[in-house]
Amino acid sequence: MLAQSHRFHGRRATTLAYKKSVAFRAGTVTLRVSKASGDTPFRVAVVVSKKVHKSAVVRNRIRRRLYELCRTLIHDSARQDLLFIAHDTTLATLSAAKLQHVFLKLCKDAKVPLRADTEHKRRGIVEKKEKPDVS
Repeated sequence: MLAQSHRFHGRRATTLAYKKSVAFRAGTVTLRVSKASGDTPFRVAVVVSKKVHKSAVVRNRIRRRLYELCRTLIHDSARQDLLFIAHDTTLATLSAAKLQHVFLKLCKDAKVPLRADTEHKRRGIVEKKEKPDVS
C-alpha cells in the first residue's frame, strides 16, 4: 500500500492538481503531472470512473494495480503530483509486463524519476531460466 504521505487528501487537492497539470496519454491510461507545492514528496491519485466499468470490484482492481506500480517504481525524490486516469476496463486483465510497459512509457514521457532497478526488474520478467543439463 502506498504511504500516507504519497496520497492526495480531499477532493480540492486533486481538483487543483488537475487544473495545473500537463497530460500524457498512452493507450488506455492518461497521466496528468503537475509540480508539487513546496518540499512535499510526490502524491498519486488513480481515477477510475463508473463509465469504465459498472462493477466496483473491477474498478478497484485497476486502482490497486496502478497504485502498486507507483509504490514499487517511482523514486521517493520525485516532487510531482501524479493523476492516473483509466479509460478502459482492459487494464484489469492486462498482463503485468504489458501494464508495466505502459506505466514506464508514461513516466518516461512525463520525466517522472524512477528507481534505478526498474530496468533490471523488467528484464527479469522476460528472461528465460536455463534448464540444467541432465545427462
